[in-house]
Amino acid sequence: MKNIFIIILTYMLFVPAIPFAQEQNKLLQLVEKENNKQKKADLLQELSSYYILKPGEEKSDMDSAKVYLQQAEKICREIAYHKGEGNNYLLFAGAYREGGDRVTGKKYAQKAIDCLTKYNEYSLLGEAYMEMACYYDQYEGEMEEKIATTAKGIEAFKRAKNYKRAAEANKVYGEYFFLINKYDRALEELKKSLSLYKKAGAKDLQGIYDIIGQAYVITGNTEEGIKYGLLALKTAEEQGDRSMQLCTINNRLGLTFDSLNENDKALKYFEDALVLAKENNDANAVYFVTNNIASILVLKNKVKEALKLEEDALRNYKATDIGAIVGLNSSIFYTYMYSKEFDKAKKYLDKIMELKVKHDFAEEEIFRINHLASNYYFSVKDFNKTAQLVEENRFLAKKMNVVPSWRIYYIWKYRVDSARGNYKNALIAHQEYKRFDDSISSVNKSEQIAQLQVQYETEKKDQDIKLKQQNIELLTQESDLQKSRAEDARILRNLTFIGIIVLLIILGLLYRNYRNKQKANSKLEEQQIVINDKNHALEHLLNEKEWLLKEIHHRVKNNLQIVMSLLNTQSAYLKDKSALTAIRDSQHRVHSMSLIHQKLYQSEDMTSIPMPAYITDLTEYLKDSFDTSNIHFDLTIEHVDFDVSIAVPLGLILNEAITNSIKYGFPEKEEGVISIKLIQNTEDTFMLYIRDNGVGLPDDYAIKKENSLGLNLIKGLTEDLDGSLNLYNDNGVVIEITFINKTFK
Repeated sequence: MKNIFIIILTYMLFVPAIPFAQEQNKLLQLVEKENNKQKKADLLQELSSYYILKPGEEKSDMDSAKVYLQQAEKICREIAYHKGEGNNYLLFAGAYREGGDRVTGKKYAQKAIDCLTKYNEYSLLGEAYMEMACYYDQYEGEMEEKIATTAKGIEAFKRAKNYKRAAEANKVYGEYFFLINKYDRALEELKKSLSLYKKAGAKDLQGIYDIIGQAYVITGNTEEGIKYGLLALKTAEEQGDRSMQLCTINNRLGLTFDSLNENDKALKYFEDALVLAKENNDANAVYFVTNNIASILVLKNKVKEALKLEEDALRNYKATDIGAIVGLNSSIFYTYMYSKEFDKAKKYLDKIMELKVKHDFAEEEIFRINHLASNYYFSVKDFNKTAQLVEENRFLAKKMNVVPSWRIYYIWKYRVDSARGNYKNALIAHQEYKRFDDSISSVNKSEQIAQLQVQYETEKKDQDIKLKQQNIELLTQESDLQKSRAEDARILRNLTFIGIIVLLIILGLLYRNYRNKQKANSKLEEQQIVINDKNHALEHLLNEKEWLLKEIHHRVKNNLQIVMSLLNTQSAYLKDKSALTAIRDSQHRVHSMSLIHQKLYQSEDMTSIPMPAYITDLTEYLKDSFDTSNIHFDLTIEHVDFDVSIAVPLGLILNEAITNSIKYGFPEKEEGVISIKLIQNTEDTFMLYIRDNGVGLPDDYAIKKENSLGLNLIKGLTEDLDGSLNLYNDNGVVIEITFINKTFK
């Protein structure tokens, strides 16, 4: 089975091109020094864009962006700076959209359009229209509005002679037409995008060439598809591009030549794609391309070469995409099946079946896996197991209710019943298979209609002959009744002709209705196939997004571990005890944040942290970091998951409080207890409770006057949680923090 691992629609959402800001501190200095009000407004807007485009969608970042935009807005109105005013609205829209408030964001986008239209600021107007297009959802029946708004953005960019942005917008515009199956229009718009790129002087055109080539292949014009694919390849090589984009171009060319049965050419491009996938260390792509190469090698009867390639990929690369893993194992399975090494094939079949049990596959994928397993068990003559898999596919075919699945089910049902000697059921299954075979079905029905027509004509002629014979006999026997008999025959003949005409009309209407029904069914099947293809593409995008998000959290965790290692290395060179203590305290704080990201990438739900596991791990880490043999830890943690914005402050608060209790609560190393509780008071209100039975706070201790780093951190983090802090003595130090979880699930 061939694999296309990168789809044609590269952008499902066009994000307006707000320029990336300079380094934050430098911008703040420039804002302070700038006396020209217009330039100061521009710098404030650039500073806000820094927070809007900053990785992540933190509420604090969006709030900071809005503060700077409010200052810029005041200046713009004061000096009647209309371009700045329109850009301010545009940036406000982006800030609200990034913060999740799409309703307010859309209102600001419309304000930007109105302002920039009034003052003929066309380049920014184009950005405002592209921002507005972001608010129309193609899955909510708003595709017409999305397309129309994007078209306005393109025209605005053209009027501003900003041809590069016009080209980028036109590219997305063309892709929207693919989504609504208007392929000719999509090609037309993609070519307009190419012209605009050239007009803008762009050199790296391989991406747009590749998309146009793939569009031609989809619409059936393979020759033009290959032409643009080769042009994409040539352009990428001229630009020195060795990225995954070039890997995709080679893989697509290989698939196109493979569809034309030009295996040698296909193999060359697949091999080039594999080299690039390995250069970029993309394990998923290595699996997909290896599968494609192995399919051709098996066709060439190069089974050993195919097996070596497949097993090398499996051994040397660890893919994360479950589709890629199943695909490569299936490829190795089929290679061994082709060489009739059934025992070795079984090993890879078992891996696939194990993945089937562990993962929540779509019905189509389970159907394919069962089909694959049926091949093995039928080949080794285990007809009972084959029958079990075929029966499971019957339920899946019933759920999916598409013709290809029913056809596969019935042909396997026929094979199994035939092998088991159940010829009656085998015959019924074969008849059902024929019923779902469109072309054979059409021929059979045409033959049946022709037979009925011949039979009808024969019966009609026999009837005419009988009538004539009867008339002749009547004429010879009764001459006196000749006229009346002739009149009766004439009437009877007329009635017969009328009946024949009526019957022919009825048959014609029935046949026309039958043909219309066939056409309608055919169209519905084609539409279902297109829907299924789009569902597969969306599933692939979702899997890819989840993989990328896990990779980000993993890398953040690794970076924080590096920071801890650097702090640890630095501490080795410090002799000052207070400096060493500060370094170690920082290590503990960094570790508390590192645990957050570790939990995120290890969890299936990457949006929240299970607090019992997190607090337990953090406590264990702090116990191991100090001599706590004299201290017992008592944990009572509510079973609740918190968002990262809640978990990080709580982790840092716990780190500070537990560290202080360990270090200062038991100075004589007496036996002690540190209690930690996270309790849910109401539906969305929680209390974090940390206490020890140590020496407690001094009698003259005043929390408001205290200026230690640890306490300031606790106070500041409590404010970040919009919570309240209560610190007091009760046979030891007690810290109570009450807060509201706005993201409570």
